[in-house]
Amino acid sequence: AWDLHFNYGNLLGRVGDIDAAILSLQKAMQLNPSAASVYVSLSYLLARQQKMPQAESFARIAANLAPDSPEALNQLGVVL
Repeated sequence: AWDLHFNYGNLLGRVGDIDAAILSLQKAMQLNPSAASVYVSLSYLLARQQKMPQAESFARIAANLAPDSPEALNQLGVVL
């Protein structure tokens, strides 16, 4: 079920409903706290809202969960 919230959150982000996207991704994070991709998406959306400390925090979590993930490492580089 976490993946439904993850996919829906990403869809909402693409159409510009950032607040709803973040809520959906937070639900995905609650259901699967070890999914690095959720943290990457949250970081990306928070960065779009200029919430850089929060974006960096989520990017660091993603990079720690998946240190070999290009997406996680790229997102961390973007927000630093």
